[in-house]
Amino acid sequence: MTVLSNLKWKPTMSDRQSKLHELLLQNLAELNLTQTAATYREVPDEAARRNSSMLEVLSSLVASEMTLRRQKALQRRILQAKLPKLKTLAEYKFESETLRKAIKPTSSRIQSQIQAQTALAPSGCAVKQSPETCAPFGV
Repeated sequence: MTVLSNLKWKPTMSDRQSKLHELLLQNLAELNLTQTAATYREVPDEAARRNSSMLEVLSSLVASEMTLRRQKALQRRILQAKLPKLKTLAEYKFESETLRKAIKPTSSRIQSQIQAQTALAPSGCAVKQSPETCAPFGV
């Protein structure tokens, strides 16, 4: 059957309890409540130790089932999204050829712009000033 059928109950169970146990496992399997089936024996035992109410027991069982389903849904959505593998900082290659090629055109473009501005500047004007800044003063 499923994982639910592999769950074993305490050997001191009566025939009636054994039948109820099997029926409960079948019903939980049919409803696909796998987390509830896996934890339903532990939760009432813990509740008895803490003197919890039946409402607290049911709430705990339902909460564990919801948590499991949310986790599975999130994992399924992440797989369906086909996101790229996350890299750590150590996995990046900062000295790669691609990075050098990306930086080089930018720096050479800036240098060519500075050279063009310098060539257009009138004599006596500072290199860092534009020709428009120097012209009004007659320099």
